[in-house]
Amino acid sequence: MSDFSFNHIEQPAATGLTDRVIILLHGMGSSGTRAMEQSAWLAPAFPSAHLYSPDGPNPHVPMLDPKSPDMSSDPTPGRFCWYYRYSEKTRQEGLERTGELLDLYIDQCAAAHALDRSRVALIGISQGAITVFNTVPFFKESVGASIAHSGYLFSPDSLALRRGQLAEFQAAVSSKTPTCAIHGLLDATLPWQTNLEAVTTYDDAGLPIEFHLLAGVKHAEFEPRSQAIATEFIRRTIS
Repeated sequence: MSDFSFNHIEQPAATGLTDRVIILLHGMGSSGTRAMEQSAWLAPAFPSAHLYSPDGPNPHVPMLDPKSPDMSSDPTPGRFCWYYRYSEKTRQEGLERTGELLDLYIDQCAAAHALDRSRVALIGISQGAITVFNTVPFFKESVGASIAHSGYLFSPDSLALRRGQLAEFQAAVSSKTPTCAIHGLLDATLPWQTNLEAVTTYDDAGLPIEFHLLAGVKHAEFEPRSQAIATEFIRRTIS
């Protein structure tokens, strides 16, 4: 584990021969262990895939989370985040640093199985999806596939700020990973329109992306339809 950029748990391919690597990015205040538990559907779908589920690089500190009713300055045991959403500044700085670590981590996971980055898929939910949206286009090289379930690209707090971020985003794009965006119509945490804005921005920048809006689905809910969409997308893009 010390050879990797993140602490993680992993699940070897059931077949014993790895032809894909799938990396899971958990939500806010969660963990790699929890994300792996929520993704039990992946192993039967991809018996030759090695699964990695890292912990975010930052401990979850309630007082740094404006949506937490707990104002404790003590890190919450076993809970992590990819960036601190205390402010737009901490969000941007955190995503930049996480993006650098994640880019390196992908190389490390692929190299562990003598695979190319084109054989790697990323799946992010909630804050993990936000991390996917905001880091994958800036990797030094593309990966095989990325899936963002219940995420957004730009800060939802300021229209003026988003206009500035749009120009910066388009100028900084350096890789074109095929991306699948999924969102639930019943998401009460993040409106589905925030995901659609990310999809539109990707499309305008020439990034390959598809969008799936699912009726009856709540926030970060990988139910059977979401699972089927993700499975088909990975099989299609990493054949």
